[in-house]
Amino acid sequence: MSKTIQNVMASMPNISLKEPVKPCPPSHPLKPEKENDTSSFGCCSLFVIIGFVILISNWDKMKGEAFTMIPLLLLLGLVSIPLFFSLLINGDGYEEKLAKYYEELRKLPQKEKEYESLLRNYEQAKQQYQQMYDELTSPPRLSEFRSKIIREKIKDLQPYLMNIEETDMVKKGASEKYFEGLLEHCLCDNWNYEIITDQKIPVGDTFYFPDIVLKSSNGLYIDIEIDEPYDASSGEPIHYITNGLSIDYKRNMYFQEHGWVVVRFAEKQICENPKACIEFLLQVETSILNMSFDNLCVPDDFLCPKWDEKQSHLWAYRRYRDSYFPTRKEFSID
Repeated sequence: MSKTIQNVMASMPNISLKEPVKPCPPSHPLKPEKENDTSSFGCCSLFVIIGFVILISNWDKMKGEAFTMIPLLLLLGLVSIPLFFSLLINGDGYEEKLAKYYEELRKLPQKEKEYESLLRNYEQAKQQYQQMYDELTSPPRLSEFRSKIIREKIKDLQPYLMNIEETDMVKKGASEKYFEGLLEHCLCDNWNYEIITDQKIPVGDTFYFPDIVLKSSNGLYIDIEIDEPYDASSGEPIHYITNGLSIDYKRNMYFQEHGWVVVRFAEKQICENPKACIEFLLQVETSILNMSFDNLCVPDDFLCPKWDEKQSHLWAYRRYRDSYFPTRKEFSID
């Protein structure tokens, strides 16, 4: 259930208006610079000139050797002709770039006016969008939007339960029976709640046995666990934390992943302040159904820190549970 709640809390209503995009201002054109790089032309020209000098100086020697002159003439032609046409056709394109620059410069004032108009339209659209966004994402509207989603999801997250059989040998502690009676008196008699204590949850080849199941009229299942620090008969530590995690961590995660809300009370809280426990359960249900957790809180004196294994052994030795568990309980709350 926790992952479902996280997903619903992250959901946002759809906004009919598309968020406007701020226009970009026109940029001032850059005036091109005339390129004076003639190194390629100079090298090629030098090569051609040297070739012609060699050809003329040896003209008398090669006059009768046509076979020797032909390759040299071809080589000079291959170098000089492409160079000539390249310079004739392309040049460095400076005049064209300059003409384009002046054309863009001429159009710049009109572009600036168009930008100012687009900017005004953007500011108006942004204001309308922000007003709609603020209205839809206000705490009341957001709570209403998410509340509808979670109520629908709760209907699809009904857990699978089985009846407890006699062979299961499930033993209820005195604190579970006491709190069950209080819930029956305070909730089931006055509101539309159901207390389930004879059901189990199949997990592979085994089962989980909730202490008390509180089912609301909206279909929300709350697993109420009452944690004792040690077993009353054997003194064995139970429900303690180790390495920062509760030994019930995997069990809690299984319940939450299968549509449950898990609320764990220390046995001392049930015995000393049962009214605050019931009020907290009602707050949990209301907060989930309304998807608003701002008012979910408990007084500081109600909090009970978790214990480790060493503390459990110490409490078992001192019979700590006897200090807060009276011998007689009446099923009522003042």
